[in-house]
Amino acid sequence: MQYYILKRNKPVPCDSETWACWFNKRSRTISKTTVGDYLVSTVFIGFDPKASEQDIPMLFETMIFKGKPMRGIGYIRCCATLEKAKEMHQEALRYLEKELGVF
Repeated sequence: MQYYILKRNKPVPCDSETWACWFNKRSRTISKTTVGDYLVSTVFIGFDPKASEQDIPMLFETMIFKGKPMRGIGYIRCCATLEKAKEMHQEALRYLEKELGVF
């Protein structure tokens, strides 16, 4: 498995030790938005859980959670770049509004 850290907002390959140190010391949150009982969270995960399925590593993840305790609702999107991750977060908010009628 290939690991990555962010340097100047760009994913950079690294070894697992470097990743673990970086991962534990940095905030990986890109965006977090609470709307009613829902939470939209976009984070840098730093590794590609499906690396064998595509050529471009999907290192950012957006999920929607609901309730207390928070539980995923099955909405998960992944992408390769910080710019797309920010767009993906906004897409999740639009999903809440259009598909679930939240807002």
